[in-house]
Amino acid sequence: MGDPLLVCATNDLWKQKRKACSHAFYKERMTMMLETLKDLCMEMVEKITDEIESSAESVSVHNVGALFEQLFSRNIITVSFGEDITDIPIPYKVLNDDGSITTEHISISAYISRVGYESVPVFFDSLKGSMWNKLFRKTHKIYHVTPRGQIYEENCRTLRAFIFDYVQKRKRGEVTSKVAGQTDILSLMLANQQVFTDEVIVDEMADFFAAATETTQYTTQTIVSYLEKCPASLARIRAEFESVFETACEEEPALKGLPRREMMRRFLSVDNLNDMDFLNRVICEALRWQAPVGGSSNFLAQADIQLGKYKLLKGDGAQVMIYGLHFNSTQWQRPHEFLPERFDPKSPLFLTPAGKKRHPMSFVPFSGGSRVCFGKTFAEANLRIVTTHLSQHFEISHQEKAR
Repeated sequence: MGDPLLVCATNDLWKQKRKACSHAFYKERMTMMLETLKDLCMEMVEKITDEIESSAESVSVHNVGALFEQLFSRNIITVSFGEDITDIPIPYKVLNDDGSITTEHISISAYISRVGYESVPVFFDSLKGSMWNKLFRKTHKIYHVTPRGQIYEENCRTLRAFIFDYVQKRKRGEVTSKVAGQTDILSLMLANQQVFTDEVIVDEMADFFAAATETTQYTTQTIVSYLEKCPASLARIRAEFESVFETACEEEPALKGLPRREMMRRFLSVDNLNDMDFLNRVICEALRWQAPVGGSSNFLAQADIQLGKYKLLKGDGAQVMIYGLHFNSTQWQRPHEFLPERFDPKSPLFLTPAGKKRHPMSFVPFSGGSRVCFGKTFAEANLRIVTTHLSQHFEISHQEKAR
């Protein structure tokens, strides 16, 4: 999928792209971006509410994985491309067990998800055999020689061609951004074409969509599971919402007289969401418990180096195991329990088992240092908005599957 910010080497091009993207999620831009998600959340709320009201049991049953994947993918596609192009079909080739090949036509969100899921097994397939393994270690390039790998590579080319063609349409003015203030990612990149060439844009668009969707989808599922198991925390989030809402109404009395959709739109500002302390602790604990990714970007040793008891030779790759950091028993008390209060500075759980401050790198759901995810604040705001809509409108319970 190219050489996007997430995985490319920390070279001059990476620095230029990082600098050009640095203001993508400044408060003013992000505020306009979040309007898309607010609309999608209220559409979801109204749809589920209608289903509940028309149900004899007053329930609406959903696969939360599929529900959130659809919600977040539509949001990220709109924020990325400037409009919702979810329904445009793209041909995707499938290698069947009998060796035959069939073609399906799927949405761009499903396409990127499938390519992402296929990448790991295809990668390891490509390294089977000592020759290919040695070649990869020497060139850091993947050579697809199996039928599965070749079809995967063809699907990647098809996806890149689709994104490339859309970028050309934007440049020719055949399509325009529908995001408020043209704050979508594509508009930002097209305004910096000295850094973002057409091929670089294709790299970044596919990467941003995949990373942003996975981050928010899985964390939201963790939060929903926790709130179903802990009704007291759900009640606390609701009480906090009411408290912050009353304070906001003192400054803007008209909020109380607005229809529900408009009230939620205006009230759920970046500042008001930041004031919901317990909500944010629940989100942080969900990010600790189920980190968006299990490891950091790959590090490549530039010289022989000793890291603790491990020795890396020049050219060796390594990753930081984020799951290991987040469950490190020297940094976290009772690490295998879901305890939002561990992010409350007034709680004894805020400290390590030894009673000291935690290491600043003990909690890195979005990586850290110069490689920290540039969409971190956007992802966190997305989680706050979705969790607030769910907690304010629905009771949550798991449905047992028939065995």
